[in-house]
Amino acid sequence: MKISKVSVEELFGSYSYELQILTDKNITILDAPNGMGKTTVLGMIHAALKQDIDFLDAVPFRRFTIFFDENSNRCRYISGSGEEQELTVSSLSICKNDIYYSIADTISEMRRNPLRSRLFRNEEMEPGMYYMINDQKYPVELDFTTHPFDRVKGAVTGINGSEERDSINDLVSVRGAEDQLSIIDANTSVCFIEANRLYYTVISKLTNKTVSRVVKYQDDISQAIRAAGTEYAQVSQQLDRTFPQRVLKDIFSSGGEDGLPSTEQLVRELKELDSRRGALSQLGVISDTEVAHFDVPENQDFSRETKIFLCNFIHDSREKISVYSKLAEKLTLLREIINVESGYSDKELHFNQEVGAYFVSTDSGRRIPLSKLSSGEKNNFILFYELIFEVEPGSLVLIDEPEISLHVAWQQKFIDELDGICRLRNLQAVVATHSPDIVSDHIDLLVDLQDVKNG
Repeated sequence: MKISKVSVEELFGSYSYELQILTDKNITILDAPNGMGKTTVLGMIHAALKQDIDFLDAVPFRRFTIFFDENSNRCRYISGSGEEQELTVSSLSICKNDIYYSIADTISEMRRNPLRSRLFRNEEMEPGMYYMINDQKYPVELDFTTHPFDRVKGAVTGINGSEERDSINDLVSVRGAEDQLSIIDANTSVCFIEANRLYYTVISKLTNKTVSRVVKYQDDISQAIRAAGTEYAQVSQQLDRTFPQRVLKDIFSSGGEDGLPSTEQLVRELKELDSRRGALSQLGVISDTEVAHFDVPENQDFSRETKIFLCNFIHDSREKISVYSKLAEKLTLLREIINVESGYSDKELHFNQEVGAYFVSTDSGRRIPLSKLSSGEKNNFILFYELIFEVEPGSLVLIDEPEISLHVAWQQKFIDELDGICRLRNLQAVVATHSPDIVSDHIDLLVDLQDVKNG
């Protein structure tokens, strides 16, 4: 589902906005001075759709509403009876009562005050937050039936008295809206690319070590190429096992040459296969030794048996290399944006199975690991990697301050590059920025929070 409007009342106790999201465009750009909440609004959109109560609990506001585009707000789902049904979702709101005591503060108070704990456990108090779906109200509650009180006590300070606050998301439920929220979640994919993306540390799937995000993505590419290679080997083994039998069966069938392609067509298809393998080799997902080349005799008609052999060979070869198609499409797009559109200084992006992604100096030919890039280069790589590899087609993408550490020339190209990705992958993007160079000549995409403040 696509969103068409976002409204927030009394954000930080001061600001009320009604933001029109451009449904006839792929991108909406939000601009505002510091402190007016544009980053927070992005976070609230993400939290509302992902049911991140922890985030919403910590933000002061009265009401936050997401309106869905009427052309995309019908959710299909399988009911309990097994029948396909349809739910139309026009809006999703999160509301707080006039006097709101945060869930986190309430749990902290419960831990210190046993009497209040008993009252809360008897449901004589409520957190004061509720969801509204199509104007139907569903309260957010602490779930003591699923989670024992000792677990709830540790949600703020930690069960062992740690000062680090844990998430409360798995300690609350939205009573009565479980089915509706799961249906919305299944039909709405959202990704938030945050401003501090460069400084996150994550666990690499390849090495199982804590690494920077740019190194993780480098490792993820390596793992993806390896996984595709493993699938290629499995498909090859299955097809090669039956290849002789299939060829002989076709040869000894009673049919003549009717239905078999001409020699010229077979030659074209063999050359097309060579070209596809060569492109995969150049991309770095297969090695040069895996690029089989067929030397086809010129000006010579193939016999029926040769045509049958080649038809089976071409069919099998297409099946084998098709396992690389989706990965190759993403890697090609990433390489084109980095090498051609962005134009990193004196270096080009390359891929291989061993290290995943790396750069090569166009002057010396020296290999440059991603960890040695400048902060701007790392930011650019992370941003476009996430857009291409981490975001599902049809998603809502929220991008905060894409201009961080980027040269002015890169900033001016960003919206055009993003629009190209949105078109290819059917994405809807909302971008928050301070930079006029990000906006560049796309003033028609700009929504200024100052202009829509207080309605």
